[in-house]
Amino acid sequence: MERIGPCTSPADLEGLPGVGWGADGFMARWRLLGMDGATTEINVKLNFSANNLNIIRQAALRGLGLARLPMPMCETDLLSGRLVLPLPDWSPPPVTFYALYPSRRSLTVAGKLFLTGLAKFLQDRLRSSDGRQQTGSAPAVKPKSQRASKKRGHRSARR
Repeated sequence: MERIGPCTSPADLEGLPGVGWGADGFMARWRLLGMDGATTEINVKLNFSANNLNIIRQAALRGLGLARLPMPMCETDLLSGRLVLPLPDWSPPPVTFYALYPSRRSLTVAGKLFLTGLAKFLQDRLRSSDGRQQTGSAPAVKPKSQRASKKRGHRSARR
C-alpha cells in the first residue's frame, strides 16, 4: 500500500500495475462488485499475466502489481501483512464451476456423491476465518435434482 497510497474507491486503482489472470478473459480490465450491489470496471496496467493462480499469487507477493485472488489462497498473506486488501468492500465477480456428465439419468451414485462432496468442499473452503461466506467467491456448484425420466408422448403398457 505504500506504493499506491490509501484507496477509498475503485477509481483510486485505475491505471495501477496489475497481474492478469487469463482464465476469465479479462486480464487488464477488471469488473468489481461492491458490497452495496454497485458494479464498476477498472483498467490496470498489465505487468504480468498467467493462467495459474499460484503464479499470480507469487507475482503479487513480489510486488508486480494488484492481483485478483481467491480469499482462501491469500488469507494468510493478508493476515501477516505480506499482501493488503486495498478495497475491502469490493470484490471480483463470483466464479462459476460446471460439472459435465452425459446425462442425469446415467449419473451414478458415485457421481452424485462426488458432486455433492465437491460442492460442500468448495463452500467450506471459501469461508473466511470468521465463518462468513466470502462475497464474490461463493461457489456455484450445485448438483441438479433428479427429475422423473418420462418419455414424452409414450406410455408403456404391458399386455
